[in-house]
Amino acid sequence: MKGRYPILQFGFDSCRLHRIEAQVALPNHASAQVLRKLGFQEEGLLRERLYVDNQFYDEKMFALLNKRYCQQSNTDQQISFRNR
Repeated sequence: MKGRYPILQFGFDSCRLHRIEAQVALPNHASAQVLRKLGFQEEGLLRERLYVDNQFYDEKMFALLNKRYCQQSNTDQQISFRNR
């Protein structure tokens, strides 16, 4: 994963963050799927948190922990070495 997603690398490696959070308004399922592919896990639902055009929308909360990011990075490195 390292190198492919510089913002995650910056957050975890340079800023030494423990976790990175993201919120996705429903029904934006495409953005939620992108976060899942990056290793983020769904942590909860924020009901009627967003108000747009006279309507309330729920949001899903996602988070990626540093330890999971490091595990994924190690797995990606092992895969890239095997493909050489």
